[in-house]
Amino acid sequence: MTEHIIYLLPAGIGGAEAQWPVRVRTSGGEVYRSVLGELPLPQVGQAVVLVLPMELLSCCGTGPLSTRRPSRQTLAYAVEEQLDTALETLHLAFSADGDHVLAIDRALFERVLACLRERGIEPRAIYADADMLAQKGPAAVWLEGRWLIGGGENVRLAASAQIAQALVDRLPPMHWMAEPDYAGDPLCNRRVGDALAELCHKPAGAIDLLQGGYARRHGLFPWRHLVGALVLSGLLVSLAGQWRSDQVVRHADELRAASQQPDRQLVQAPPSSMQHLAEMSEQLVAAGGLTIALAQHTEGEGWQVNVVAHGFADLERLRERLPNLQVGQARQRGAEVRATLVWAGGQQRQVPVPPTAAWTAARLSEQAQASGLRITDLQSSEQQVIMALQGPPRVLMEWIHSLEQGGGQLHEIRLQVDGEQMLAHVALQSGQP
Repeated sequence: MTEHIIYLLPAGIGGAEAQWPVRVRTSGGEVYRSVLGELPLPQVGQAVVLVLPMELLSCCGTGPLSTRRPSRQTLAYAVEEQLDTALETLHLAFSADGDHVLAIDRALFERVLACLRERGIEPRAIYADADMLAQKGPAAVWLEGRWLIGGGENVRLAASAQIAQALVDRLPPMHWMAEPDYAGDPLCNRRVGDALAELCHKPAGAIDLLQGGYARRHGLFPWRHLVGALVLSGLLVSLAGQWRSDQVVRHADELRAASQQPDRQLVQAPPSSMQHLAEMSEQLVAAGGLTIALAQHTEGEGWQVNVVAHGFADLERLRERLPNLQVGQARQRGAEVRATLVWAGGQQRQVPVPPTAAWTAARLSEQAQASGLRITDLQSSEQQVIMALQGPPRVLMEWIHSLEQGGGQLHEIRLQVDGEQMLAHVALQSGQP
């Protein structure tokens, strides 16, 4: 596995999510330790995999079923008695064949995901550590002070050395893998150089907990827009006025051209997605005491924005300014309030735009470089052009805005601020007029 691995350590169970100790293995092989609330922002285009300690989960088999393709509800009822916990308090994730299930406390799972999102991290997949041994056959690995046992029928355990020794006669023959420092354990029959790397290597068959209501949206990126810097609020406000003025000028030019050419159809381009965010930022700054920490846009659903406020009164003032604003999750953390806002005003209307030259990889590359942006990756197919680029935040946001105003159909955008630079990953329909 070459993804960026974030491993929540069992030592953090029962503590505050933000202080949960983690072990990180980067895609380049670097390993370091940190806490969940202090993880750095991920690099653009970086695939992140979250690994949970088996101590947080339960595992059991579903047993024989009467239907060939049982629904999630049928599978849930099949294991209800084994779990001995109210189903509504659990998040259940099932194996591809439906033979076994992993269960985790739903509230805890959501708190962990919320903590990650505050850091701009959206996992591509979430696994349980012992379940990552699924395709290795019956196997065990010593990691973080205990044996992880998996790969059998429905055996997924985290056990101390003493408990593992007591269970060994009930388990099938297997590899007991450990790094050299722990290779003296009587159960160890195979030495490995890096136990975490061994665990994460090709975890085919492991259950991805991102199922049901937590399933990732299908598409190139999980979020349409991601903005990860507090300074963007002020910058977006300054851009909002400029873009509004530009739109008025463009409309006046269109009216003038239409009066000279009676047969010409007048079509005004709708505000871009970036312009919607800028307009929301105006109201946010005017309300006072609020700053954008994170923003995402999904086509047809509007903007979802994570904000930091001095108090709940700041949120109420903003809601008065934006009638369509919905305040979702809001919680006090010390002297600040963090809230998730949903604003339907950011929905994009599909209005045809006058044709321009085809958006090819060569043309996009030329325009980006002419604007002073640096392209770090470029991929092209018959359907779309995918670009990774970086540059000053204002220049980059204006460039993306100009693509939309010029008729570009942006499938996905991901934006992230790193110091004085903004990183972007853009997917655009290829060869369109």
